Amino acid sequence: MRIMNQAIHVNAKNLSGPGRWSDMDMLEVGNPGMTIDEQASHFAIWSMFKSTLMVSTHISTVSRAARDILLNEDLISINQDPAGLPVELVQRFMADHDVFAGELENGDRAVLLLDQSNSTRTLSIDFASLGVASATVKDLWSGQTNESLTSYSQQVSPHGSLPLRLSDIKLLPKEPANITWIQAESGLLEDGADVQECSGCSGLAKAGSIYSDRGSLTLSGIKVSNTTQDVLFDYINCEIGYLADQGPNVRKAAISVNSGVAQAVEFPLTGKFFTACFFLQRVHRSETPTDDHVTCW
Repeated sequence: MRIMNQAIHVNAKNLSGPGRWSDMDMLEVGNPGMTIDEQASHFAIWSMFKSTLMVSTHISTVSRAARDILLNEDLISINQDPAGLPVELVQRFMADHDVFAGELENGDRAVLLLDQSNSTRTLSIDFASLGVASATVKDLWSGQTNESLTSYSQQVSPHGSLPLRLSDIKLLPKEPANITWIQAESGLLEDGADVQECSGCSGLAKAGSIYSDRGSLTLSGIKVSNTTQDVLFDYINCEIGYLADQGPNVRKAAISVNSGVAQAVEFPLTGKFFTACFFLQRVHRSETPTDDHVTCW
């Protein structure tokens, strides 16, 4: 997960591709330390991120289950796709699952759902979230193919994965994004948080010194009319940890809406703005837009 989070911004900034492949380090499939489902997820991530695939286990004694992972022709095909485009993070549902997707040379799409829970459960995806009305779907673990689907669900084990290949894709009409940006430094900064110079930021400034134990930022006057709302955060975080004891390469934060219960989020290393995919719980409901406030620390 540490290496995966490190590579997310590489994919988002189009830094990996023909002539400049990511080397996410040796595959650990077949080695001790992970369940077989975690090993499968590991291989799916490396394959779809277009990393070089270097086996590091003793192939003469590898288990049948691990061997089947390493010889999955569908995932190897995606890894070796001539376009060389890695999947990008679409959404991160905190402590639940990640959704990745990317284009393939022939117009197909690679999709990966990665479980982050600790229980056996069903992972699902509505293809509308990818701008897809319907598609033929191949489950790359089971090998099963189904035509003209608008969504897909499958049971996975803890930390399991659901790699898919979409073909015969029918797209939904594109709708322009309706986004209102608020300068973070215009908010209420408390408990040591401050405004700092930032040459690469809009307004040449940023809100900083916001830590887990001190510093908070409150943005008010946010107009919403739905019971749930996705919020985009444009942030800076490039403190890369290359060693296992240096953390998971994320920026952790707690976000509260209208003084409600704080929800934990994890921002990967920066590459572009990141959609914080948690539900903002409204204290009240209204048919007309009302002023809300969001506090981050």
